[in-house]
Amino acid sequence: VFQEKTPYVIFFESSAQGLNVGAPVVFRGVQVGQVAKVKALYDPKQATIHVKVLVELVADTVEVTAEVRQRSPQEAIAILVQQGLRASLQLQSFVTGLLLVSLDFYPDAPIQLLGLDPTYPELPAVPSQIEQLLGNVRQAVAALGKLPLEALLSEALGTLKRTNTLLDTPAL
Repeated sequence: VFQEKTPYVIFFESSAQGLNVGAPVVFRGVQVGQVAKVKALYDPKQATIHVKVLVELVADTVEVTAEVRQRSPQEAIAILVQQGLRASLQLQSFVTGLLLVSLDFYPDAPIQLLGLDPTYPELPAVPSQIEQLLGNVRQAVAALGKLPLEALLSEALGTLKRTNTLLDTPAL
């Protein structure tokens, strides 16, 4: 109640099932805030849905140098974003399926700001590790679907039959 909180908005393209109001916002494992609101936004022009997550970061949860303390929280976060700070959804618990918002540095990830809510400063998001894994699985399944599996299976069975016939010869 008596802590200074700074609101930020993050837009995720993936499902936020398991992300609830009050969920922690962590920076490298240290809780630095919490989720204040979760809402779905539909864009009829592009037929897309983004999940709008309003987070409140608590001041003084990360110790910074005197030079950084002289800046406003928004200026400090803007510098961190330029250095690669990004948000992602991560599992809080495998058992419950609850999610949290994780902040970390991804210096190679581009800054993608959607600007769908100018009321709050926006933090860029990156796909979570789970999303990346699912994307890789989808690509692998698509690649398997393109293989001539029936022909390969038929060839493998033919090879096994010829090998079995060869091994049954009395000379071996």
